[in-house]
Formats: sequence, structure tokens, C-alpha cells
Amino acid sequence: MKKANIHILLTLSIAFTTFESIAQKSDSTLNREVYLTGNFLELNDFGMEYKSEYKTNTYLRLGISNLYLDVDKTIYEHPSPINSPYSITSEFRGRFELGIEKRKPINKRFEAFISGNFILGGGFTRLKHDYPDQPSDLQYLDTYGISSGFAFNSGFIARITDNLLIAAEIVPELIFSYSTNQKLELVNSVIEKVKTENVKGTFKLDNEYCRLSIIYRWNKNN
Repeated sequence: MKKANIHILLTLSIAFTTFESIAQKSDSTLNREVYLTGNFLELNDFGMEYKSEYKTNTYLRLGISNLYLDVDKTIYEHPSPINSPYSITSEFRGRFELGIEKRKPINKRFEAFISGNFILGGGFTRLKHDYPDQPSDLQYLDTYGISSGFAFNSGFIARITDNLLIAAEIVPELIFSYSTNQKLELVNSVIEKVKTENVKGTFKLDNEYCRLSIIYRWNKNN
């Protein structure tokens, strides 16, 4: 748990320092944008972002992304006497992002962009069973994790109208994560709940990290 707290404190400290620095430098806000992001082909991993232009073609971006919530129940038709007749899996995950984005206009309708973001994410999964003759503490197994790192977004924005835009981007990530999960083991002829921990660093880039966004843009003077 100490490793998880270090992840949170480090990322929030970086986020606060970045926000304070930008707030001091910003004289006026030009454009503002609200994003609905996600994988619209698979209809998952949705999120929202807010972007504020604090100098020409430079934006502060703040968002929550990769939101996922699912509850699934499985009923077993022929469970053995030692197995549960059903299982319920509950899962939630999401993350917070803060970064700076630079843009390069291509023409009146298209812009290219690149950004660097600090990330703090987390997730929780509970697998619940109904084991006969077992105490309540052994009826469920929990898995949770926390991660922090950096994302390097890049892509293109297309203007449909002055206020409505769409964007496509790729999001390679360098992530450091801590996770813990529980499982049941037979220890000295007694079933016990055992916890394992894992710490790792990964670089991710696959089709799950390709985003599409619908954007609403306005100017503070409008």
C-alpha cells in the first residue's frame, strides 16, 4: 500500500506544480474545448477532457479517461459440491490526466497536435462466489492496482463547424504500476486467502490506445 501512496503523491505533486506554473504565466484564455473521447468502434474506454488555450496554439489539457464499469454474473448449470453455483464479477477503472499540448495549423480546417501528459490511474475488481461451508471472508477475491506515468499524445483535429470538431490520436504510454490480487490456496489442509503484489514498468502502444474524440469549442469572448 505504501507503493500506491507514493504513486499518488508523486503524480499529484507534479500536477499541482504544473497547474500553478501555467496559471502564473497565463494572461488570457483564447479558445476553450470540451472533449468526449473513447473507442467509438468498440464503445468502451470513454472519458472527458477540458482544454484551455493559454497562449496561441498552446493548450492546458485536463481530463479523465479510460473509464470502464462492468458487473457480470455467471451461473453454473452443474457445479460440483465444492464449487460455487455462481460468480459475480464487478470491475471499475479510470485515470486522471494533466498535460500541455502544442498545435500546428495545417490549413483552415485541419490542425496537428502533440502533447505530453502526466497520468494517475487506478482500478478495482471483485470476484464473488458462494462457496458452501466457507466463511464470508473467503466468498470474494479482490484485485486492485494503481499506475502513474507519462502519455505522449499526437494526432489531428478536423473542423466541421466553428464550434464542432473531431479528433483522432494515438497515445503511446510509459507506465509504472503497482497491483495486488488475492487467491485461495490450501495451506496446512486449510483454505486461506493469499495476497500477491506486483510492481512493473511497461511501454504500451496498440489499438486500445487509439482515440477518437468529438469536440465542442468556444471562445471566451463569445
